[in-house]
Formats: sequence, C-alpha cells, structure tokens
Amino acid sequence: MKKLYPDRGMIKWQGFLLSEHNEQLQQTSNEAPPLFLDEQALEEMNQLVLESYHLRKPVSIEVNTFGLPYIQGSGVVKSLHPADGRIELVGSGSYCIKDIVSICFQEE
Repeated sequence: MKKLYPDRGMIKWQGFLLSEHNEQLQQTSNEAPPLFLDEQALEEMNQLVLESYHLRKPVSIEVNTFGLPYIQGSGVVKSLHPADGRIELVGSGSYCIKDIVSICFQEE
C-alpha cells in the first residue's frame, strides 16, 4: 500500500530532533543511490572494453561522480586492472570500473 503523504510521520516529530539529526537526515536524502546495472548491461560493457583493448578502437565513457555532473572520458583502452577494479584509457587517465555509467565506441 502506497502512502499518500510519506513525510506525514516526520513532520510531527521534527521539533524534537537535534540539529545533528536534522543534518544527518538531509545528508541521507541528498545521497545518490548506488548504480545497479543488470547482467546484460554489464556483459555489453565488458564486451566493448575488451573489443577496444584488442582492436584499438576508441571509446567514450561517462563516470558517475555521485551528485556532480558525470565525468566524460575518451580514448583507447590502454590497460585493465581487474584486481583494483580500474580501467586506463590512453590520454584520459584511469577510472573505476564500477562507477562507469555508460560506454560506447566513438564516432570517427
């Protein structure tokens, strides 16, 4: 059953909360939910990364920055570090694989 007024219970008690509690409530409401990609999207992303690595095709990626605009990077995959969970692009730097939101081949 969906509530029509989800904040109904909180309004009543907010006068009794300490300022630290209010700050904590605001922080938890501002946090972005973690990214959950389905199995098919992860497999497709893995395929694009491996193809870029082996065939030297340039890719364009977007990385989640959790609250800020996405970081965009592009280049050929230089190396993969599965132990660290990182991917390195030529001329663009190193990115955490779990934070990558999208990846596609660059238009030439």
